[in-house]
Amino acid sequence: MVDDHGIVPDVPAHNVRITYKATSGTVEEVKELIRAMREDAGLRPDIISYNGLMRAMARHGRVDEMLEVYRSLEKGSAAAAEEDKLAPDCVTYTCVVAALCKAGRWSEADDVFDEAMKRGKVADLGAVRMLVRGLRDAGKGRVARRVVIGLRKKFPARFDGPWKELEELAGLTGKEQDDDVEGDDDEQAAPTTMSA
Repeated sequence: MVDDHGIVPDVPAHNVRITYKATSGTVEEVKELIRAMREDAGLRPDIISYNGLMRAMARHGRVDEMLEVYRSLEKGSAAAAEEDKLAPDCVTYTCVVAALCKAGRWSEADDVFDEAMKRGKVADLGAVRMLVRGLRDAGKGRVARRVVIGLRKKFPARFDGPWKELEELAGLTGKEQDDDVEGDDDEQAAPTTMSA
């Protein structure tokens, strides 16, 4: 319809369709939209395009495929950072951390969270809360506390309101420093279930 009037969709127009399909369609539909964007329209998908693809993959439980996309963005992020087109952003990290948490892959979620922190990007509060709660419940209380202390240290001016609730969730009093976490060893193996 738009093409009939001589209007050619640009990257944001394609991203609207990708974002819609990421929340209501299949992974294959999103991949096809990205393919059409690249090959038919001659446009370069941006981070919004790939965030949509990763969101669709996460929604359908295709976490390993989502990680492949994420890793390809991470590999190219140094060059992409210069162009500011494909470097992972807060939405990327939120999607990946949340998907890994839902899959119970706590160590990987923590690794991705650490990478986000190094880049000055933070997953949203819901994903961080899921990570802290999951780490704590998996017997990784020290790691959960390190996550919260790291956030508090890196973003002190923004660490208020609901973000402060993370301290309680991680078992902190609000006065700990980085080195306080190291001496408090409550790590234990996550409970395993045995089948007969």
